[in-house]
Amino acid sequence: MGESHNDTAAQNLTRGSDSSHTMMATVFRHQTWCAMTRVVSLKKTEPVLEPESSSTKERLLQVAKELFARKGFHGTSTREITRRAGTNLSSLYFHWQSKENLYLAVYRQLFQELAELAQQVVDLLENGLRSHKPLEEVIEPVTDRIFEFFDANRELARLNLHRILEDGALAVQIEEEIESPLYHAVARCYQRLTEEGLIKVTDPELLPFSLESLLDRYFASPVHAERAMGLEQEVLRVRLRNHFRETFLRLLKGA
Repeated sequence: MGESHNDTAAQNLTRGSDSSHTMMATVFRHQTWCAMTRVVSLKKTEPVLEPESSSTKERLLQVAKELFARKGFHGTSTREITRRAGTNLSSLYFHWQSKENLYLAVYRQLFQELAELAQQVVDLLENGLRSHKPLEEVIEPVTDRIFEFFDANRELARLNLHRILEDGALAVQIEEEIESPLYHAVARCYQRLTEEGLIKVTDPELLPFSLESLLDRYFASPVHAERAMGLEQEVLRVRLRNHFRETFLRLLKGA
């Protein structure tokens, strides 16, 4: 996100407040957005690649994401990644140095997108509440955007499931460097909105974790959920979307 976007968003979010409150909210918002993006930033000092080389690097990343999501880190071999990407081991190690780095890159890419989604959610929620719209009206586009993100990025739910089961040092690194900082940044947003009286979240730290767990369970394997509940695909999908919206609403109300 550019500087001008952050400035404009901050102005929108603080509309209707006195100058002192506006300044505090703007500073908090800037700090929180930095916390969301800094931990998962993909911007590193790397040499500029030729178009063909860059394409190979991205292809390796995409194939690795699909395989890690399907088989987990330990169940995926570098040879399978390179074979499906149409390249060789030397190319993988040239671009990513190791299988571990490639795995971390997959997570950083997904969490960069998740961080951007989190900021959009805060924008929508706070803008709506400060314009005095009913919470029920505000929450619908918020939950729809979250649901659609997880639907379009089902690999994230599957990656999370494998990571939890496999555990180990790499899983801990992802939790400490990528996952936990984002959760805490989002939790601080809910805490601030609660302190301002806009919402009534009883446990801001658990709220983002609880909502993601609900979606992870479904999107990791929708077919399994359909079989377990004996429901048709579209019926379950509609019911889950509504349930997610109602759950989010209850949590924001402190019910």
